[in-house]
Amino acid sequence: MIRRIQGDTASYCREDGQLTAVLREQLSGDTATLWLRGSFGNEMAHELGDELEALASVDLSLRLDLSGVTYLAAYAQEELLTAQLAVEKHHRRMVLCHVPAPLRELLVMTGFYEML
Repeated sequence: MIRRIQGDTASYCREDGQLTAVLREQLSGDTATLWLRGSFGNEMAHELGDELEALASVDLSLRLDLSGVTYLAAYAQEELLTAQLAVEKHHRRMVLCHVPAPLRELLVMTGFYEML
């Protein structure tokens, strides 16, 4: 996986140059917003986990905009749960917003409905 950073945006491409996912973050007050776009399979789940871990280690609430997510593997869902637990240790919240309908159904079935 190749990571390219430009400003507040990290783009992830496979070795063949095909774009896999994009993460963009913005800090505002005590909240970090992370926009996700693309497919978050097992390989991207690790990258997502690293980003979430870094944000969750700071005393911030997290807002994840999933409007551009086309796929979210079980491992990526596990990374979301790990981040939520880390944020709660700081007495902050993590919310998922703008979740596409098919992904929303999956998240509700797997118990993430409280974060929506």
